[in-house]
Amino acid sequence: MTTNNSGRSPTENTITLRTSTKHRLLARGIVLLLLTGLGSYAFLQESQRQYQRGQTLTPAAYNDRYEAYRASLLSKKIMLDYPPLTVVATGLVVLGIVGSYELLVLGISLLIGRFWRT
Repeated sequence: MTTNNSGRSPTENTITLRTSTKHRLLARGIVLLLLTGLGSYAFLQESQRQYQRGQTLTPAAYNDRYEAYRASLLSKKIMLDYPPLTVVATGLVVLGIVGSYELLVLGISLLIGRFWRT
């Protein structure tokens, strides 16, 4: 059996994704700007929605929703009873966020490398 320079057989399929450091750095800046813009927009929309809700809130409406609000707060007790569940859930969320960020950076850096030759 013949092998190539890497010691692998010629029929073995491999995928290599190479990006330059400059392209990855530029992609990280682009992703950071996009995420900052989207996060700021979402935060401002939520703040505006809460402000408008506060303007229309009456004492009677507040009293009507008190029990439902209290029940929703008390439903969070499962996180206190099972701390390992909280740690695992938090770890999965962080893994998803970081993984998505890195995949987005990789994709953008590959696009930069393909369309912007340096």
